[in-house]
Amino acid sequence: MEGKRMSGFKLYTMFVSLWGQKFTSVQINDDFIEAWCKLWEESLRNVDSHLINDAINYCANNLEWPPSLAEFRKLCERSLNIPSPQECLQLAIRRDFTHPIVKTIFDKVGSWDMKHGKESYLIRKFEKHHTEALSDSRIKKIENDTKLECNRLKIDQDSLQGCNDGKKIYRNRTRVSGMHKASDYLF
Repeated sequence: MEGKRMSGFKLYTMFVSLWGQKFTSVQINDDFIEAWCKLWEESLRNVDSHLINDAINYCANNLEWPPSLAEFRKLCERSLNIPSPQECLQLAIRRDFTHPIVKTIFDKVGSWDMKHGKESYLIRKFEKHHTEALSDSRIKKIENDTKLECNRLKIDQDSLQGCNDGKKIYRNRTRVSGMHKASDYLF
């Protein structure tokens, strides 16, 4: 990942400093605070800390009350310009697949449902597949970040076995000081 993970306690401290009594009036005891920190940290573990900071800045400048976890995740995703399920539906109706998530959801819903399904049914399908697509894209991002990290290292043929499940594809088997350059491998 580009940035580091943000701890749940650090996020909790930021929320307390931003909303004070509005935020802390709900907390009952230390166990509740610990559970809140763990839940938020776990839920945001795959979200880059830069996106979390952007969402916190948005909250500080625009919200009078602290957001729920679901609202906060949406704010983080908004920083990535990911369209909402409703926006994805409208884009899919217009066959505007400029954002990859729209095409992914459209393919999962299917053209028959798009032509014959009622709007309420399509919205439910788009919300379901939107959540799945975001989850899949986060997993792919983690895999890609791991592959990029492997690319940054000078990797010889034997040590590549640990990266990308041993799938090796060579390009321009150029040797540098007896080793392949990391750019010689395509993942």
